[in-house]
Amino acid sequence: MEQIHLEFIKTALKNKKKIAIFDQLTNQSYSYENLLMRALAISKKLKKYEDSYIGIMLPASADMVVLFMASLMAGRVPVLINYLTGNADNYHYAVKECSLSVVISSKKLFKKADDWEELVFIEDFTNDDLFNKAKSFLKSKFYKLFVNRGTLDDLAAIIFSHGSELEPKIVTLSHKNLITSLNSLAQSFNFRQEEVFITALPVASILGFVGSFLTPILGGYTLVSRSNPFNFPKMINNIRKFKVTTLIATPILFYEYFQNSQREDFKSLRIAISGGDRLPLALAQNYLKKYGLAIYSGYETTETASFISLNTPVANKLGSVGRVLPNVKIKIENICKSENCENYKIGKILVKSDLVMKGYLADIEETYYRIHDNWYDTADMGYLDKDGFLFHQGGLKRFVKIGKEMISLVEIEQKVEKHLGEDSYCLAVSIHHPRKGLQIVVATNKEINKKKIIKELSKELSAESVPKFYIYYPKFPISGNGKIDLKKLAKVCERIVKG
Repeated sequence: MEQIHLEFIKTALKNKKKIAIFDQLTNQSYSYENLLMRALAISKKLKKYEDSYIGIMLPASADMVVLFMASLMAGRVPVLINYLTGNADNYHYAVKECSLSVVISSKKLFKKADDWEELVFIEDFTNDDLFNKAKSFLKSKFYKLFVNRGTLDDLAAIIFSHGSELEPKIVTLSHKNLITSLNSLAQSFNFRQEEVFITALPVASILGFVGSFLTPILGGYTLVSRSNPFNFPKMINNIRKFKVTTLIATPILFYEYFQNSQREDFKSLRIAISGGDRLPLALAQNYLKKYGLAIYSGYETTETASFISLNTPVANKLGSVGRVLPNVKIKIENICKSENCENYKIGKILVKSDLVMKGYLADIEETYYRIHDNWYDTADMGYLDKDGFLFHQGGLKRFVKIGKEMISLVEIEQKVEKHLGEDSYCLAVSIHHPRKGLQIVVATNKEINKKKIIKELSKELSAESVPKFYIYYPKFPISGNGKIDLKKLAKVCERIVKG
């Protein structure tokens, strides 16, 4: 395969008249030919910017496709900035850390602020004359001479990884990383040419970027784009209206869809893929019962250009995050000594693959710390079973030491869930304790019988592990990447516990 933008050109020429996007931002549909001509036209204008990086602050829309591909055609690297939550902080952080001289967005989303000097609008790049020239240019075939060409090792995108750290990490991904990820996903599912995807996640999140943006656009499928994917009633209406067949989302979003939908709303869906967080067993079972739809859970990181492992229609084990994808190697390493763990033994997950990022931008130390001998240290914990299925137990920071015991918050959640109603959702967080250092608090979105749950958990967990505090939290906070905002949740829990 070739670089991302060259693959897009091939796909667009093959599917010229096919609808590429139903764009909810403009309420228009766009063909592949239309997107290609606009990308070619705008790529000429982007070449005037001397900097290597171009910031893009847009939803997964027709404009996003055009700008992303135009940037690569012009030999520039797109920097994906989340526009949904905390957009001012996201903007200024990206400008500063990536030394951006230009960030492109749309007048439909923003008005230019006084301190947003680098912001320009895509509407100022386009005009009919430029579009008509691109149309003639495309017919002449001379466009091939003016589109940037390089190697698969060249940078294709910069994306921000929002972990538990104070500042996001700046992940640099190559064409090879993204192509490998797209190929792995395509090999795992039998996507059809009539497939219809929908954007349930921001394009600035790795799952939204690779899973529900690049996959349909490079595969020649149709994409239904939403500027605000967190408006759940409208999302469900679009799934029904456009007969969406493939939905990729996080567990908390699947939970919200379940709460807001009827059986007939998801009649067209045939593939549902979950990532970003642990998929509760009850939620997966609810989807099977209500819609007859299996949710295929996977494990992905920004640093590996999306999925490392994934359940599929051929091999699906509830509770796991699937088998390792083709062309990916993993090992489970003992956290105390550099040796591999046996099956069912929890250790640190390490990955070797062409999926692994080039590194963190301008952070050699952190890159060296996380990549050794081509093995990427995910800083996540998990184990393999005898059938080769991976079970993700959360990041290292989701293990807490209370007294002499190391406790997994993910394990606490799994134990608590067994004693909740099937329509409930829970999260375990750790907060400060004056004597123990830390204590565990469980937040649930339904009222529960605390005494009964504590009694049941006492039969399964050590005294130190049994949570004593339970907070009723009807609506979990969702971050800009579509996951539950654990930092915000922990702060709220601490405030409530302290009174």
